[in-house]
Amino acid sequence: MGVTGADAGSARESQAMEKILKKNPKQVNLVCMRANTFRISVTLPEKGDVGVELPKQPLGNSLLIANVKANGVVDAWNAENQDQQVEPWDRIVAVNGKSDKVAALQKLIKAGKKSASVVLTVVRISPEAASEEAPEVAPEEAPEAAPEVVPEEAAAP
Repeated sequence: MGVTGADAGSARESQAMEKILKKNPKQVNLVCMRANTFRISVTLPEKGDVGVELPKQPLGNSLLIANVKANGVVDAWNAENQDQQVEPWDRIVAVNGKSDKVAALQKLIKAGKKSASVVLTVVRISPEAASEEAPEVAPEEAPEAAPEVVPEEAAAP
C-alpha cells in the first residue's frame, strides 16, 4: 500500500497518509524527487483571468493548476512555447518572483493586471521521475549514519 503525491495539499491525501502511518509507524518509505521549475511571462487581459482553472478552495503555498483554459493567456503561451508548456497538475509557486500562501499569490496575479504582465514560476514533477522507484541500497553499501537534517530556520544566519 502506498500514497503518491503527499504534499498535504488535500485533506484526503493527508488522511490517507495518517492511516498508513498509524497501521505501520515503524516503516515509512519516502521518495523525494526534484521538480522541474520554469518561468513563464504572460500578458494579462484587463478583463478575465490568467487562463487556468484552480481548485475552488486552494490551500498551501502553491496554486494547483487543474486545467488550462482554451484561448486563455496560458494556452497562448503553450502554443508559442512547446518546450515549456503549462499542464494540469503543475503548480504556480511564485508570481513576479514572490512566493507566498495561495491567497497572496492570487492577489499578486490580480495586481499584475495593472502592470499588464506577470511572470509565473511553475513547478512540475515529471511523469518519468514520479514513476521511477528509488534504487535499493545493499546493506554493505548503505551509509553508517544518516546525515543530520537542519531545519531551514536554524540554518539561516
